[in-house]
Amino acid sequence: MAVSAEALRTPEWVLKEMIKSAKGFCLQKALYHYTLHFILPAGDYNTCAPRISPPSFKDRVSQQQAMVCSFISEHTLPFSIAPHLIKFAQALASDHKALQALSMERFCATYKLTHGVHEVTRKRIVNKLRTVPFSINLDEATSKSNKKRVLNILVCYFDSDTGESVTHLYSSVELVVVNASTVHAAVVGKLKEDGIPLQNLISSLSDSAAYMRGTHNGYEAKLRSDAPHLLKIDGDMCHHIHNIAREFSTQLDPDNHLARLLDDIHRDFVYSPDIREDFGSICKILGVTDKQPKERVSHRWLSLLDTTQIFDEMLDPLTLLYYSWLGRKDKDLYKDEVVSIYMKHKVMATGRQHILSIMRRLGLKNMTLLGKKRKQRVCTNMFDKRRDTQLLAKAVISILPMFKRFILAFETKRPMLHKLHDNLKGLFQEFIKCFIKAQDVRESSKYLQDMNLNDGEKHIPTNHIFTGKCDAVLQNCKKDVAHAFRSQLKRAFVSTAQYMQKKLPLHHGLLSTLSLLDPLAFGQTETGVILKRLPPFFPTIQAPDFNEEVMRMQSDMDIIVGSDADLDVWWNSVFKLKRYPSVEKVVTACLSIFTGPRVEQSFSLMNTIISQRTSSLNISTYEAILCIKYHLLALKTNSIKLYARTDAIFSPVDASIAWHLQTAYTRYKKNLNIRKKEMEERDQQIGCKRKASAETEACPSFKLQRTA
Repeated sequence: MAVSAEALRTPEWVLKEMIKSAKGFCLQKALYHYTLHFILPAGDYNTCAPRISPPSFKDRVSQQQAMVCSFISEHTLPFSIAPHLIKFAQALASDHKALQALSMERFCATYKLTHGVHEVTRKRIVNKLRTVPFSINLDEATSKSNKKRVLNILVCYFDSDTGESVTHLYSSVELVVVNASTVHAAVVGKLKEDGIPLQNLISSLSDSAAYMRGTHNGYEAKLRSDAPHLLKIDGDMCHHIHNIAREFSTQLDPDNHLARLLDDIHRDFVYSPDIREDFGSICKILGVTDKQPKERVSHRWLSLLDTTQIFDEMLDPLTLLYYSWLGRKDKDLYKDEVVSIYMKHKVMATGRQHILSIMRRLGLKNMTLLGKKRKQRVCTNMFDKRRDTQLLAKAVISILPMFKRFILAFETKRPMLHKLHDNLKGLFQEFIKCFIKAQDVRESSKYLQDMNLNDGEKHIPTNHIFTGKCDAVLQNCKKDVAHAFRSQLKRAFVSTAQYMQKKLPLHHGLLSTLSLLDPLAFGQTETGVILKRLPPFFPTIQAPDFNEEVMRMQSDMDIIVGSDADLDVWWNSVFKLKRYPSVEKVVTACLSIFTGPRVEQSFSLMNTIISQRTSSLNISTYEAILCIKYHLLALKTNSIKLYARTDAIFSPVDASIAWHLQTAYTRYKKNLNIRKKEMEERDQQIGCKRKASAETEACPSFKLQRTA
């Protein structure tokens, strides 16, 4: 084949020919001649560039580690994000071409989140709520950073796709005035706006605030006028338990002696780093674990238990610490207490000398007038009223744990409606057995609900009531002092038990029936008979064959009876049999019922999302972030796994997400224009005009100038 002279001069042709003729001599030699004539520039034939050795793989990894650490420091991120950041970068790098084309500024990320990812997620939740029974859990809180009042609405429903009960954020609404009318308008307005029928709403869980659960004009009463079929489950049981703990603490300690002491000690440790350091040194010498006093949350009465437990464990080092601020006469009076602590912990002479030097230094510490008064109060309660303080602390750590166990059981993410009635009855029985005779404690729920707790014949003698860890202190008290404390404790028991009778649904038809949904109760004819009471509680659900199906279920050999699986998981295995459609409709509604204040978690997240650095964050952006967090929790996955693709080119993508992200700016601009027009109309009504500036077009936060 004829080859042109121009082709003969190309390096590619020469290289091919050299390789073909490399039979008689080494291929390496042919490549050397090719490099000599075509790679090296003219005049460099007799020179050779020095070979540069690449860095080792280990050094390259270290370089990237340094980049990650510097990035975290540069943007003030928590170090806990480091492993997630690395996995995130590795996931993005799997499609390196798309990564090279990726760009997103702060403004772009905001509207793609709110009008892209969040819009798709919310539409899917709304589509579910239009077809399945669901319940809502709502509450209002004020952000610590921007002082905005936000109403968070959570929804729970049984998701047939995942086979579990899932919880999602439905909406976050900013409220200027919070009352029953505004909350009711926000909830019903959102449901109607999204086209969600109220007949799908099964129950509403809220706290015990008057505007929420008022009998006549509360939010729940107004909602029930729109949806009379709503279940009556007597509100949030966890809030009731906190209120019960408050009732017990108030009756036991009317002067709030213990709570004020704990608050004073915590303030001392917050304001004085040297006190924290010296306290740690004292703990080290005594050989006890250094546990700094915790803050008591005034509106969460069970936090009194946590702070009191630490106080009780740290009583000895705290005694030595506050001994520093006693007067000379008081130091002589309570010196034996200090010596007994030394003997108890076997403190050597050098340790005692070091503690003495700490006491001298703290005694000379300059303090404000408030600080002096605070330490005087603490010293009075720690030394002069030491016995009273110890008795109150021991009573708290002996009684309140039973309430905390209930809270922990029902603040889980699992559906617990089948255990609610039994646990409420068990909690009441556990509490009243502290002062009620055993034969009366074992009675039925109805008897317990109506029992006359003031009847002295049912009471255990005062000297034999339950005192828990107080016994060790009472043994060293005079008889009249011990009897007075036991009488005070008994009065607290009676008053708290009466409050529990009033607030807890101990004899509740729906809750007692729901307890038989427990897998452990199946396989019995009595279970099927009692479960026949369920359909009348759900008048909006059509289940004509429920009674027949629930009886047949008890003898179905394919159903695993006595399983310890979660309630929703076990029932999903029953639904898969496709034999009991009417039962499935009713039980699906039951599985949507909230049994704990899940909305409280959203407010903990709110203070993380809306911080001092992000105090200007719009509530719509906060809602989008929170909605996606709950969506990922419901799916039990993370962002990397949710959007992972095995093949960078051929693996499918979420087409709906892609379209909404690509068109997010159009919706953002449309929404911005609508809000701008609404604000202009409102300004005209109040006689204000806007400043004409470039910011007006880009930012929805407009400054107003009052007209003359």
